[in-house]
Parts: sequence; C-alpha cells; structure tokens
Amino acid sequence: MFKCFPIPFCNRNVEQVDKRHCNLTNVPDDILRYTRTLEDLLLDANQLQDLPK
Repeated sequence: MFKCFPIPFCNRNVEQVDKRHCNLTNVPDDILRYTRTLEDLLLDANQLQDLPK
C-alpha cells in the first residue's frame, strides 16, 4: 500500500490518504505512521466500526 524507495525518493511527509470505497473494516496500521504530517484521511463509504485512538 505505502512503499518507500530508498532515500531520497521516499516522501515521509504524507499529507493525504484516500481510502474511500475500499471495503475496510478497520483502519490499516500503516496509515498510523503518518499521523505527524497527515492532514486528510479519507475513509468514506467503508465498513468501519471504531477508529484508533
């Protein structure tokens, strides 16, 4: 899903993740590594019950 190529090609400053209509039942763990820079997390139209704290 989020793969990084060797530096300098890896952008760790992810600002937006779009996971709309992905049939998710929980928030993928790899999204949590971007919480420092993430501004928009789009999770519309999924089957989510809870969000991580």
